[in-house]
Amino acid sequence: MLLFAAVVLWLGKLPGHFIALIVAVMIFYEAGVLGYLGTAQAFGFSRFSYAAIRAFFGHWASHPEYALNVLLALSVAACALFLLSKDLYRRIHFHNDGI
Repeated sequence: MLLFAAVVLWLGKLPGHFIALIVAVMIFYEAGVLGYLGTAQAFGFSRFSYAAIRAFFGHWASHPEYALNVLLALSVAACALFLLSKDLYRRIHFHNDGI
């Protein structure tokens, strides 16, 4: 899905920016946030404790693909957000009236 988001973002159309942003945020939420909450619950730590953070990032050392997914999702989301804001700014401030 992240590859799909990157390809849609690369095509450069406004709906593609929305789709890429939604997919990237969804991947970040699933791999990052839900992974962190699941790790904290599995080890019996509170959600915002230092031990839960250490356990979560310690878990990433044995599974680097999770870290790669989260970093790629963040980079695609940042690019999608930048391109979306740039495209919306152009549409609002620079009208093409067919000339």
